[in-house]
Amino acid sequence: MRIYNDTEEAELGNIAIVTWGIESQLDMAVEECAELILAIQKSRRKDNRNHSIPEELADVQNCINQLKKLYPEFEDLRQRKLNKLAHLLKADMTRESRNTCNPSLFEGLEIL
Repeated sequence: MRIYNDTEEAELGNIAIVTWGIESQLDMAVEECAELILAIQKSRRKDNRNHSIPEELADVQNCINQLKKLYPEFEDLRQRKLNKLAHLLKADMTRESRNTCNPSLFEGLEIL
């Protein structure tokens, strides 16, 4: 199996968008997300283990990598969401979780 580096992966994503079109790749992202949702639901209903989750997650991640190219504002928004998550975690952490986490994760948080 060939392992692709980040540059090659990005190039494959660009080629997919050019070859099959934006609408097609958006439809594919919807389909792959739906398949991941179904795999998670089946896992929760059955034996708490669904071996298709990693496969569906890989498909979704590949689609996400393509979508990031289409929406350059993504990274700024993702960082804002991480900042919000850090605020929520800092407020809700238990004593046990405070003792196990890296305190620098909560330094310099922006005010929400």
